[in-house]
Amino acid sequence: MNETPQAPPSPYFLDWAWEHKLLMLPIVLALAFSLCGGCFGLAYVNSLQAMRQNPLHHQAVQAARDNEIAAAELGLPIDGGFILEGTIEVDDLNQEGYADCMIPVKGSQGTGKLFVKGKLHEGNWTVNSLKISLEQSGQILTLVDEEAAQKDAPNK
Repeated sequence: MNETPQAPPSPYFLDWAWEHKLLMLPIVLALAFSLCGGCFGLAYVNSLQAMRQNPLHHQAVQAARDNEIAAAELGLPIDGGFILEGTIEVDDLNQEGYADCMIPVKGSQGTGKLFVKGKLHEGNWTVNSLKISLEQSGQILTLVDEEAAQKDAPNK
């Protein structure tokens, strides 16, 4: 009967965590991976949103809205999605660059894909070639012809 009485358990979480370190390790690791994954995911979505705000994106989607056949096939309003395929190269210092990309578009009646080629010169985007592939009918419409765009563009 000479046993020393044990202290009552501490009500503080940190005391419990210190006593049960091995139980806390998976929780801490899961929290760390979740935070890192969330940061990378946020950066990825932010970069996609910046691509969607590109002036070339706006010009291409507006050209699809203005085309009667595309508007009839897709239905209005026509909205452009994120640029998921292709390349956009920009030299911010000289305000020069080019783009060759695909933009998914969606209207109230259907979907399609815009194939865009453009050039950035002195900070202004010019659409050199623009084609739309309509999913329902399988048609491919040329909205901006590359040869006509080169003839209309001033020599730079």
